[in-house]
Amino acid sequence: MSFTVRDFGVDDDDIYTVGVAELPDGGGRQLLFMTSEDDVDDADQGMDTYCITDERGACVYGGVRRADLSGNVLRLELTDQAARDLQVDPVVELVLELEPVRREALRAALPRVLSFGRQAFRPELTGDFG
Repeated sequence: MSFTVRDFGVDDDDIYTVGVAELPDGGGRQLLFMTSEDDVDDADQGMDTYCITDERGACVYGGVRRADLSGNVLRLELTDQAARDLQVDPVVELVLELEPVRREALRAALPRVLSFGRQAFRPELTGDFG
């Protein structure tokens, strides 16, 4: 799966959320990366890490093996289970059509989510993340 990201946002109210969307108004294909301090209490259910949801409401906990940001391309390598749950290919490429300041904000925000929770679920962060 690949799509062009034309909208990006961060919400830090109750649940820290980093969202990317295909359309400038937030519509189209979407991926939301979320974490909550409450999730650390849910280890027995495998929910003590970040989660990823899409525009259809599909949800997976953990699931990113590697996240690479190189220039204006964000490449996510997913576990087989995450790819099945989200109904996407194991490699997701997002082309970022964002202003430089917003791309930098995404570069800073996404690792905060992906490094949350259980060490076993934390992906390798490469490229401009490193």
